[in-house]
Amino acid sequence: MPDLQSSLVSIKQKYPHARIILGGDFNCPGIDWEHGTLTESYISCHYRQKLITLAHDTQMSQLVTFPTRAHNTLDLLFTTHPDSVLSCHPAPGLSDHDAVLAAIQIPYYISKKPSQTIYLYKLADWDTIREKLCNFSHTYFELNRMSSPSLEENWTFFMQNLQQIIEDHTPTKTSSTRTHLPWMSNTLKRLIQKKQRLYNRARRYHRDTDWSEYKLLQKEVNFKLKHQHKTYVTNLVSSSHNRKSLWHYLKTRKQDNNGIGTLKHPENGNALIHPIEKATVLNDHFKSVFTTDDDSSTIPDKCPSLHPSLPAFEITEQGVYNILTSCDPSKSPGPDSIHPLVLKTTAAEISPMLTHIFKQSLETGTVPSQWKHAYVSPIFKKGQKSDPKTIAPSH
Repeated sequence: MPDLQSSLVSIKQKYPHARIILGGDFNCPGIDWEHGTLTESYISCHYRQKLITLAHDTQMSQLVTFPTRAHNTLDLLFTTHPDSVLSCHPAPGLSDHDAVLAAIQIPYYISKKPSQTIYLYKLADWDTIREKLCNFSHTYFELNRMSSPSLEENWTFFMQNLQQIIEDHTPTKTSSTRTHLPWMSNTLKRLIQKKQRLYNRARRYHRDTDWSEYKLLQKEVNFKLKHQHKTYVTNLVSSSHNRKSLWHYLKTRKQDNNGIGTLKHPENGNALIHPIEKATVLNDHFKSVFTTDDDSSTIPDKCPSLHPSLPAFEITEQGVYNILTSCDPSKSPGPDSIHPLVLKTTAAEISPMLTHIFKQSLETGTVPSQWKHAYVSPIFKKGQKSDPKTIAPSH
């Protein structure tokens, strides 16, 4: 009983609006569930009184009002939403207990992606952006000549100004939560609108000719929709240059998005359901597989190397510029939210500042805190899917 109580209290705290359904053989005769009291024969039974108190504290109603074994009601059904139970009646069971059959109406929720702000880089004022970045570059190096900012300060100063300039001169739009069908042409849309008009007219006048015309057009629309969809998928699969659209289509065909399933805590074995709990356990596991040894005295002697030593290298503006111009603009931005198209288009203006930041990082042996952040995707390897050790990080 204490374990059940703690579990229910924990669920109520984490999910205040959760729909709890609890059923089973509690083996607690002598309870008048209609009034929430004990009969005279069991008036001194503390276990049964705790069960009544538990149902009251968690605001659950017990719905089995008929005996399930002889004259006793042993099999119980609790729920926090009794209005959702349409019916509850006994049925012959496999043992000496009757089975409890309940029809429960559970609402489902459609998970919609939140709207996002999308930058329209094709409509950006790149000439103004480059001009502003040139002026900012002079300010950046003037500040470093007058004082000695740290690496973290230089990187923060660079990122804040770059993001502000891009935001000021790039139009945006808010992503729609409506589903877009790429195979839906304007001709099909006009046919669907015409079909709707015919349906409205048939419903209004109830003429056989209107219904016949509507059903004929309905068949035509359905045929063309299926044909357009099939043609679109065939072109996606057969094309070797449009893989991004193919994966986007496959992603939209998913019926659910459960992500990582239930995990077991590596220490106490408790089931982890909440996404934050699973992310915390996986993050701890991913960090544990990497060793950090700052004590150089523990590094073993490798003896003289048979290979030539790596010569000193220098970070140049031309090298940084070449890397920036080779960025793939079709890729998504990372945690810094700077799109690769921005890096490629403004490579000439930002490469001097990035070269200075890279050199400062190499000289000090440190990196800005933002460079330590990454989007990590958990990939299942093999073994039990509930074990965090069977999941590897990928980024």
